[in-house]
This record gives sequence, structure tokens and C-alpha cells, in this order.
Amino acid sequence: MPEGNDARKPSPARRSSAPSSGSADSKRAPTLAHLRGEIDRIDKELVALLNRRSEISLQIGQVKQQQGMEIWSPAREDEVINRALQTSRGPLPPETLRLIFRELLSGSRALQRTLRVACLGPKYSYSHLASVAKFGAAVEHVPVGSIAAVFEEVNRRHVQFGIVPLENSTDGRVTDTLDMFVRLPA
Repeated sequence: MPEGNDARKPSPARRSSAPSSGSADSKRAPTLAHLRGEIDRIDKELVALLNRRSEISLQIGQVKQQQGMEIWSPAREDEVINRALQTSRGPLPPETLRLIFRELLSGSRALQRTLRVACLGPKYSYSHLASVAKFGAAVEHVPVGSIAAVFEEVNRRHVQFGIVPLENSTDGRVTDTLDMFVRLPA
């Protein structure tokens, strides 16, 4: 048959983007079962990689301990997150990737040593949510009843960090917070 008369030849716009293995199955659209199988395979690889990363994180914690270094390095964590965001080509949204890495770093840090963070108010209060946003969920969030109590927990070294409001929507500046910064040594 002459080249121009081959009506059975698919046009480039109709060709499947799935890789061709030469079998009849590869020319059909992937099934839900096949796609889920691929996800399961990738998840298995992810778990293996995450555990390998955690093993290295434990080694880093040992080196930090030997050298008398702090476990939490906010600059390093920002660097890791920014590198992940720059590496990504989508389709995962940057904010989703940022949250995944924040929790990955929080969990890695907890393997080295669990941080304790005092927060004003109960779970899901603004201070608690700010603590989760900064440190991740793998820290021990210690709820306290007052701004002064947050500072006291840090000052007594019962916690490594404290989260307090600097201003709020109804009263503006939170004078109790500012007073405590002046009263207690840094």
C-alpha cells in the first residue's frame, strides 16, 4: 500500500503516551488495578528510602552529640526544604511538598532527640498551630496556661523552646509577652 493511503496508521495526536512493550495490553489504557499496583511499588520504594534517610539522620545525631552541637538547625532545615522545592517539577504543589518535608525533618529530628516546645493554650490553639508549623508534629508540644508559664518552662529548661503571641487581632500588641522578654534573661 502506498505511504499516503494507510488509514490504519494512528496520527501522532492519537498515539498513547504509555510506553510500548510490543504487546496488545500496552496499547490499551492502564487499568485502575495496574495504576494502583504502580503506586504500591513506588510506596514500597519510598518507605525504603525514608528508612535509609532516617538511618543517616541517626548518625548525624550521634555526630552532633559528640561535637556538642544542637539537634535543631533551622537554617539547615530551610536549606533542605528549599532544595526539595527547587528540585520538584510538579505536579505536586510546592506547599504540599513543603509540608511533607517539614514532617520528614521533624521525624528525623525526633529520632535524634525529641524537642519539647511550650505553647500557650491547648491543642489547636493559635500557639500550638504555630508550633506545629515551625517544628512539625514530631515534637512534644507542652500546653501551658499563660504567657508567663511559657517563659518559665523555657527558663527552667523543662522545654527547649516556647511559642508565644506577639500580637493578636483584638488587643494588638501582647504586653505580657513583651514584659516577659524584659524580665527573664535570654
